[in-house]
This record gives sequence, C-alpha cells and structure tokens, in this order.
Amino acid sequence: MSFNTNSGDLLTQLKAGGIKAFDIIYQLYFPKLHLFVNSYLHNSDNSKDIVQNVFTKLWQNKEKLQENTNLEAWLFTIAKNETLSFLEHKTIENRHRQSERERLLKTDFLALKEVQLSEIAYMEISRIVQATLVKLPRQCKVVFICSRYLMMSNKEIASLLSISIKTVEAHMTKALKVLRAVLKDYI
Repeated sequence: MSFNTNSGDLLTQLKAGGIKAFDIIYQLYFPKLHLFVNSYLHNSDNSKDIVQNVFTKLWQNKEKLQENTNLEAWLFTIAKNETLSFLEHKTIENRHRQSERERLLKTDFLALKEVQLSEIAYMEISRIVQATLVKLPRQCKVVFICSRYLMMSNKEIASLLSISIKTVEAHMTKALKVLRAVLKDYI
C-alpha cells in the first residue's frame, strides 16, 4: 500500500487503523503542536506531555473523525483545550498553595503576637535557633529552612529535594523536636 501525505488520504488511512499514517501525522504535526503549546506553558516537558495527549486522543477517536475533517484544525483545537485544562489546573494548584502559605503566615503571626518577649530574649532565641540549625543534619536543615523560612509546602520541598513527602515530614518532626528541646525555657 502506498502512502500519500495528502491530509485527506492520511485521514482515510488513519481511520482504517493505519499505523504508518499515524506515524506520518505524528512526524508532521508534533513539532508544530509542541511549539504552539510551549508558547503558552514555557515548559518543554509539560508541553510534550500535552502533545502526547493530543496524539493519544487522535488515535482513540480516529474512527469518529469525518472524511472532511480538517486534521490540522482538529489537532490544534485539542491542543488548545488540553493546554487550557492544564493551565486551569495549575491556577487552582497555585491558589491552594498560596492560601496554605497565607494560613501558615497568619497562624505564625497570631502565635507570635501572643508572645511577650523582650528584645534581648528575642535575640537570644534567634541565636539559639541559628546555632541549632547549624548542628542539624544537612537535609533536615534544608527541609526546615524551606518550610519555615521559604514557606514551601511539603510537596514542593519533596519535589525540590527528590525525596518523599513522608521523608520531608520526618525531617520536620526531627527539626521541631530538637528546637523544642533547646528552646524549652522560652516556649
């Protein structure tokens, strides 16, 4: 069977389950779709994932395509919709992360507001915390700093350090236990 790269012929061959036609369509449109999606996401890996989803949907829906379907328009429409869904999901994730940070800040603010410390006591606590952090194991210290000073979520820290969320939690538990012990006279 000969293969014509005419989009109508490719579509007919694809509808018939033609792997070769799918490969040709993939080779023709992947770079264009990736460029399109990446112009909105600015992240090549995420863009590649979305374009892979587009081609998965093409394969799954190949029998449903009409003979007169404008394949390029169909592919770009699916890419647009997948990108919009991805961006909407990221927006919701960011809103949640921001609200979690705000909640932590508010809790810390209210807790600190209740503490009655003289400036000398505050400086002493700060010195003790810094001295204690230096003594913590490296990863434990990094986890604590990311959490408490950089306001990162456990999930963000786990991703940054390539460790599990449970490991992040274990490091935080250890750091807080050590700090509570050395600050027992102040808290």
